[in-house]
Amino acid sequence: MADDVSPLDDAPTLVLLHPFPFDSRVFAELVAALAPYRVLTPDLRGNGEPALDELADQVIARLDDAHVDRAVLGGVSMGGYITLNLLRRYPGRCVGVVLIDTKSDADAAPALANRAGMAERADHGVRPDPAALLVGMLSPVTHRDRPKLVAELAAVIDSQPLPTVAWNQRAMAARPDSAATLAATPLPVLVVVGADDTITPPAVARSMAEHAAHSTVVEIADAGHLAVTERPAAVAAAISGWLDAVGLGAQR
Repeated sequence: MADDVSPLDDAPTLVLLHPFPFDSRVFAELVAALAPYRVLTPDLRGNGEPALDELADQVIARLDDAHVDRAVLGGVSMGGYITLNLLRRYPGRCVGVVLIDTKSDADAAPALANRAGMAERADHGVRPDPAALLVGMLSPVTHRDRPKLVAELAAVIDSQPLPTVAWNQRAMAARPDSAATLAATPLPVLVVVGADDTITPPAVARSMAEHAAHSTVVEIADAGHLAVTERPAAVAAAISGWLDAVGLGAQR
């Protein structure tokens, strides 16, 4: 999917980084709802030794290509992990942080085992089961009311290359705890979480937000771990309202 660029020159560029196991297609409705903000949604693919540093460096290269010195950096789930990597390694490129359905702590042993198992199965040609993944990712309301969206998301999962599935799982498993990174930043931080998120639930979101000196938490009703696709208008309203509140919004 090509990056969406708006003509709004007096507001910062917003970068949104996609979750696993998806790509930038999950942001289609959200980007439309954020118009006329300038939004970049790069597709990220790792190579070589699995480490989120590589994906973060790809984001910096995309900003350089777009001649963007500083941006509001944000991401969903895995995209949130990459955002925290960027905040730690490239703090001068960021004017604000948006963390959506994600967490700042490193994986505990059960999560590490799950990642290793999925990566090994992908190595042997076994795809993740979209239906099984989406049961835990989406709100019951989404499953009930938006079957077309559920089918579309399943197709996106099925389209991901198996080497990418394995690489991403190993890179996420290797990430450090980022609580200290959040505690050190003077920047405004927006934390958005689906009320029905069972993967990184609202309590985890609030705990993460407490690490940052200047944080705002917005809970999205009737949304799970993929609030950006389940309730894109509500997420867009949360982002644009926060941008205005912290002085980063466009002059209208």
